[in-house]
Amino acid sequence: MKAIKILTMAALATAVFASCSNDEDLAQSSYPADNVVRVTTNVEDITTRAFHTTNTLDGMNTRASYGNSTDKLKSFGFCIKNANSEKYTYDNIKVSQEGSNWIPATQMFWQNSTTAVDILAYAPYQETTEDANGKVKVFGKPDYAFSVKADQSDAEDYSSDLIVYKQTGFTPGSELNTSKAVDVTFTHLLSQLNLTIELRDQFNQDEEKPVTSATVTDVKVDGTLIRSKVNFAADPISVQFDGMASKAITPETVAFKKADKTTDHATFKYSAIVIPQKVYAGQLCIKFKVDGTDYIWTGTDDALFESGKKYELHLLVGKDVVQGGAITAKPWGDETITEKETD
Repeated sequence: MKAIKILTMAALATAVFASCSNDEDLAQSSYPADNVVRVTTNVEDITTRAFHTTNTLDGMNTRASYGNSTDKLKSFGFCIKNANSEKYTYDNIKVSQEGSNWIPATQMFWQNSTTAVDILAYAPYQETTEDANGKVKVFGKPDYAFSVKADQSDAEDYSSDLIVYKQTGFTPGSELNTSKAVDVTFTHLLSQLNLTIELRDQFNQDEEKPVTSATVTDVKVDGTLIRSKVNFAADPISVQFDGMASKAITPETVAFKKADKTTDHATFKYSAIVIPQKVYAGQLCIKFKVDGTDYIWTGTDDALFESGKKYELHLLVGKDVVQGGAITAKPWGDETITEKETD
């Protein structure tokens, strides 16, 4: 009986050990044998942090913002802070797209599968100046300067859309994805203002002079500050406006819908990226021309632009008046994603 009992206990110990080994193997299965840092990218809903699995774009996600996909992203900055080793610490490494993969300018390595690190990524990538010690510094920088462009009319220029990612206490052995890569999930740090200008049917009565895409011109979003300071040391990363000088933004032209009947209204859609800020009543102005005649709408209420949100403003234009409704907000980025990974 004693021999049988000992054998039974030994078998149980073997089973427990095998179970633990299997758990460890499962935890290690996503860790690369060569210790090389690899990356995949996507963009998520900054407010709900819910992933979406369709490729449907919101009608006002524009070409001049990264929107919901990293297809437009060509490069980004990547940082790893290893508190235990400077050798395995990397600051502002440029990661560039090559085909369907992301390739870092400097090959990066994990120290091992168990050492936790802090990770930061951002785009658009910027070469950074050296600090007092002659080192490039992005990770932990509390006052990273970033400005949106005053001219955002170029649909292929994404340089005003600042997207970021940060994760602290990242353990490679258990948190890499099935591709053995860091799943860099970017969020939009700034705000997006989507503008609709709707012309009443008063403009649609002259058959010899129909409303076209060229009827509305010189659109400006005025009254917002365009410079900011980004706090990469904060978790989550935060941003605030810098300075007090505002500058008019020329938005991207997104769409035009003609009026098919004399009773229809033609609509013009525009989009601009703005620094999160509070714009006081009387300061936010939308200026534009209709057939060469100047029009202006001025906000009579305070407007609060928050990080990671997009805002809708609809203006109804008659021959002698511009009517504007309340500015409405919703999460910026609640659509899906295309993934790429490092080689």
